[in-house]
Amino acid sequence: LLIADEPTTALDVTIQAQILELMKRLSRELDIAMIVITHNLGIVARYADSVNVMYAAEIVEQADAVSLFSAPRHPYTSGLLRAVPRLDRAREDRLATIDGLPPEMINPPTGCRFKERCPAAQEICATSPTLDEVSAEHWSRCHRAHEMTVSFREDLYPVSQSVAGSADATNNTQGNGGEASIVLDVQNLTKHFKVQLGKNPFSMKSATVKAVDGLSFTLNAGQTLGLVGESGCGKTTVGRSILRLIDPTSGDVHFQGENIARSNKKSLDAMRRRMQVIFQDPFASLNPRMTVGQIIAEPLQVYKLVDSKLAARKRVGELLSNVGLVTGTAERYPHQLSGGQRQRVGIARSLAMEPTTIICDEPVSALDVSVQAQIINLLEELQHEFGLSYVFI
Repeated sequence: LLIADEPTTALDVTIQAQILELMKRLSRELDIAMIVITHNLGIVARYADSVNVMYAAEIVEQADAVSLFSAPRHPYTSGLLRAVPRLDRAREDRLATIDGLPPEMINPPTGCRFKERCPAAQEICATSPTLDEVSAEHWSRCHRAHEMTVSFREDLYPVSQSVAGSADATNNTQGNGGEASIVLDVQNLTKHFKVQLGKNPFSMKSATVKAVDGLSFTLNAGQTLGLVGESGCGKTTVGRSILRLIDPTSGDVHFQGENIARSNKKSLDAMRRRMQVIFQDPFASLNPRMTVGQIIAEPLQVYKLVDSKLAARKRVGELLSNVGLVTGTAERYPHQLSGGQRQRVGIARSLAMEPTTIICDEPVSALDVSVQAQIINLLEELQHEFGLSYVFI
């Protein structure tokens, strides 16, 4: 028996496929059973024979993979499947989401644990449902499982709003004279690393890894630039070089007319008020010894954007509200939050400086599809509200 706990989280699709194909082949050749724990529904659909869907510490649906994906019989499963982005409709609608947050398991709710978020909830949901067989080898923990027809499932999670039209996007990119305003201009960016060869720590042999080699692109105001590639191709190095978290080997990075690659510390500090980052790991990028309120307030105080602790607390509350978190979240520590909540804290911290551009380094790769959809919709709303530009890695 092999238990694979999120074996491909944060890996690109090609590496995912290689690893999963290897695991599948070995399981067949060596007669190994596998339990794959994942939030990636694509992996489940492609590789799983049977599926257990969990919510709030309970199995809510159990079936073979084909039955579960073609005819889910629990509202939570249906919501997860609806939240998966579709490439054929990527620009038409907002991503479907599951409203609300999972319950606190310190004090689990009575009755159906999904009822507070369920669009199909009724009075009977106040009593705990059992995991019952609703069709051959298909079990569901829902009082209304037998009603889950195709039309019923489509009515559960209607897409309520289209994405902002092209006219809005055009308005965001217009500068003086009606021409597109360029906020970020990267020309021939290069970052090379020296690495030591061999196991001998005193060896003088070394080689050069060309992590980024002559990259150029531009980003217009109010727009999003996607930076896509396999693991190890240099995407994160590009983001860190643009921000001068690491110094580029050569090349120019002009941000709102200033050359970041050649800026002194004073100019760089001023630039960092206008360009922020959302890191890939929403846990490692937050100080575990600071509360959420302290984490968000710190840049406000460092840059003297508030004149008192009272003003800082008020501003923190506003930022938490902007990203869909309750004010009480400010008193919590990062380990007390879910992955989606931590990522929202990271977004709130980046917004604290009132930036014009945000580098988003894999901001949703470690999140499940429903939380991914919430974060993507949030970033889109913030872009249209504040005219932000994104480099989306």
